Amino acid sequence: MRGKPVRGRQLNSPLRAQLTADDRVAVKVLLVEADPADAEAVAKCLFAARQVEPRLTHAGSMAQALKHLARASYELVFASLDLPDGAGPAMLAGLRHATDGTVIALTAERDDALRQQALECGAHYVLYKGRLDPLELERLLRLAALQALTGDALRESEARFRAIYELAAVGIAIRSLDGRWLRVNQKLCEILGYPREELMTLTSVDLTPPEERGTAMDFNERIIRGEVSTYSREKRYLRKDGSTVWVNLAVNVVTGAGGKPSHIISVIQDISDRKEAEEKLRTSEGRFRSLTEMFSDFYWESDAEHRLTQVVHGGGYRRIHPPEALLGKASWDLPSSGPDAAGWAAHKAVRAARLPFRDFCFARFDAQGEERHVSISGEPVFNEGRFVGYRGVGSDVTERTRAEERQRTHARHHEIIAEFGREALQLHGVQVLLDHAVRSAGLALDAQAVAYYESTLDDTRMVPRSGTGGACDAGILELTGEHALGRALRSGEACVLPDAQAVRSAFPGDWAGGFGAVLAMPVRGERGTYGLLCAFSSRPRAHAEAESGFLGALASVLSAALQRIHSEERLAYMAQFDNLTGVPNRALMRDRFAQMLAQASRHGAKLGVMFVDLDHFKAVNDMQGHAAGDDLLKEVARRLAACVRSGDTVARISGDEFVVILGELSSAASAAGVAQKVLERVAAPFSLGGRETFVSASIGIAIYPDDGDNVDALVSAADAAMYRAKQAGRNSYCSFTPGIAEGARARLQLAAELRHALEREEFRLVYQPRVALASREVRGAEALLRWEHPQRGWISPEDFVPVLEETGLIVAVGDWVLRRVCADIRAWAAAGRQPLPVSVNLSARQFQSRELERSIRSAIEAAGVASGLIELEITESHLMQDPEDAMRVLESLSEAGVRIAIDDFGTGYSSLSYLTRFPVSALKIDRSFVTDIERDAHDAVIVRTIVEMAHTLGFLVIAEGVETENQLAFLHGLGCEQAQGFLFSRPMSAGRLAALLRLIGASSAVT
Repeated sequence: MRGKPVRGRQLNSPLRAQLTADDRVAVKVLLVEADPADAEAVAKCLFAARQVEPRLTHAGSMAQALKHLARASYELVFASLDLPDGAGPAMLAGLRHATDGTVIALTAERDDALRQQALECGAHYVLYKGRLDPLELERLLRLAALQALTGDALRESEARFRAIYELAAVGIAIRSLDGRWLRVNQKLCEILGYPREELMTLTSVDLTPPEERGTAMDFNERIIRGEVSTYSREKRYLRKDGSTVWVNLAVNVVTGAGGKPSHIISVIQDISDRKEAEEKLRTSEGRFRSLTEMFSDFYWESDAEHRLTQVVHGGGYRRIHPPEALLGKASWDLPSSGPDAAGWAAHKAVRAARLPFRDFCFARFDAQGEERHVSISGEPVFNEGRFVGYRGVGSDVTERTRAEERQRTHARHHEIIAEFGREALQLHGVQVLLDHAVRSAGLALDAQAVAYYESTLDDTRMVPRSGTGGACDAGILELTGEHALGRALRSGEACVLPDAQAVRSAFPGDWAGGFGAVLAMPVRGERGTYGLLCAFSSRPRAHAEAESGFLGALASVLSAALQRIHSEERLAYMAQFDNLTGVPNRALMRDRFAQMLAQASRHGAKLGVMFVDLDHFKAVNDMQGHAAGDDLLKEVARRLAACVRSGDTVARISGDEFVVILGELSSAASAAGVAQKVLERVAAPFSLGGRETFVSASIGIAIYPDDGDNVDALVSAADAAMYRAKQAGRNSYCSFTPGIAEGARARLQLAAELRHALEREEFRLVYQPRVALASREVRGAEALLRWEHPQRGWISPEDFVPVLEETGLIVAVGDWVLRRVCADIRAWAAAGRQPLPVSVNLSARQFQSRELERSIRSAIEAAGVASGLIELEITESHLMQDPEDAMRVLESLSEAGVRIAIDDFGTGYSSLSYLTRFPVSALKIDRSFVTDIERDAHDAVIVRTIVEMAHTLGFLVIAEGVETENQLAFLHGLGCEQAQGFLFSRPMSAGRLAALLRLIGASSAVT
């Protein structure tokens, strides 16, 4: 009986494609079986695996198994339910605690109840010994192998998390909804007095005193029902030694899919000292009350006019004023800093009514200038019915008042931090975020001014970005030499300027004269410090720990929000601007064009659109390399921008094609004047790598409303006019006329020739090897289409592929490509070559075809090749045109065994929510990012971001266009797994690829 999968650790479906047909991965397996015959049967099935090499260890008992697991880790554990020292499903719990690997239960009984018990006790699968299926065991081995492939990355991530987790000053725990501890840090173990291993066997209810368990279970039930998502309360836990510990428990519920509670994160702070102090205070008060109802630090009496006649201090009382300074005066006649006049008036009213009072508080400054808080209680005294005065006791409640104030401050700080965190998640503008952070700091701190200073890229200056109380008046700060704030920026540690001299030294100018102390808190970023959050005080002082803690927490939340906004800005920029030239891309061009058309329509104005195509650009790429071609495109973009006004738009819409939109033209001739200027600027020499290069441009012009009234019509008209300019000899411009439409017939002719090309078998396939960066082994190839015209010879794909797309012939040609690839794979296998996975590009038309899945399945089945050897490459822009439909198509293809890769990643604007749901196995970094990673820090950051994101999502990363060893080293350092490009090999025929594989033999390395 095959084991059925149960809930537990699920492998990301894209990761399954990483174990390719030519891999043979070793998997450590522990077989726990007392019966030699059964052990031999299981081992025989395991060793029958073709793609996974089991490294088998046998244990004949539960005790032996636990010893093996204590000495080594195993990816897969097969455990019999019938062992001499452990029988039945219950013993599986011990194995699950001893290993992180997959546990498979083996049973000789066909008993569904037994199987269910085994699953509930921790087994991932249950297999019936009487009917072991080698294919099922091989599938389990492959799953374990996949887990091993991701182990290192997970352990590294776990190490970083654990370092932060374990260094926390409070106890932190992750627990399940049923109260089981899933993970605890060392601080929690110290609080509760348990070793980590023992604590993990208990639940939060187990550690709760019996009389409080009902409350704890009630909170858990409310969490499970979704009624509570977060709460904080004080409670007691039972320590291992039997004592109780008071804690402040803060709970946050983490939701999973569908918004249902998934697990619970608890932050547990030991407040035993405070509780002990409170208990001692209550005990002390009780003892003293038993002696007298009114006894405290001092005893006092007053006459009928409320003038003090006697003051007797206790032995340990620290006097505020000597008794002689108090006698003969009413309490309200002595200097005080509180309460206010209304408070004293209310107290005098009570005394005038001759009523008893308790705990009336006031504040006074002692001889050292320190404010002291006093609480007095009193009762009226009568002699034979005549009021003669008051008597009572008083206490110095300074420490209690300060403690209460600290608690209120702490609560207020937490509330402000929480509110700022909630708003920071919703804010998308940096300035608004900074203003809010500064206001939040000003609300919480005893500061006369608060400011945020942003660091320049070289950390030599700080620029005020937001401030209160005139804090921005300091202007730009030069951080020369051993500047205190400069050290804070470099170290990322808080900086305190404790006196006026230190403040004036750091903030030169008259502005700083009004401040006596500054607390500067760095706001750290991913690769340095963003800036400093500074709180200014009017008097010299040492900042309290609570103030430093609050400002540090606020800086941490601000740092996270700034990182999020910067990431959003980078992605938004990539979605709207061409990464190479920095000008708008096609999407932004269409948006701006539509807005300009609407405005021109309202005002009856003319617009011009120029379609600019570089002449012989391919020759520059071929002769001087792609790096020179990219430099040329960037310079062309700069020259085009210099030819137009600030309100006009220059956009790059594809390889060497630009569109220029001219607003509010006085006449059609104005566009021609701009076109002539563009021709002259482009014709000027370019310096590419120290080499003088000349190119020219062909320009087509269309005018709104003469030549069209919408974006597509006008761009198409300008495109057609551009083709006429090329036909006229290039390096010229041409305005659209109705006669130019006849040029479309030429493209129809090309389309007809393309149809004949398919019928006459004029198309050819070439393959570019894909290489593993770590070993330079050939791990696959990309199939590329070429056309050998009988009269014109080889025709560039850039010339005929767009026509294939426009006419829809790409669907038929794409079907031919797929069948040719399958035939070549079959031919390699027949010749004794190890079959390579081959990637095939899908066009937008193919991807939208309803026959796509059927044609792919048909080609694979007809050739008799493994579906896993076919990888389909789809650009992210095609996927995001209709994400839901793309999801349906990709899932269907993935179920058929075909692997999916996203091509030209980074040139579109993928939604991360969709990207995580697509059944994708690999991301291909577009060559436009790879080309400049050695020189362009922006491209390097983008490539790093793509690699890190892909690895986080479990995708293989393939870089395109690798041409230098430096590019290879950079990509390898990032962890990029594979690459292709001229550094390794140019595209070659199927026969040459087979010969290459035969020559390199077992090493499979390209040098």
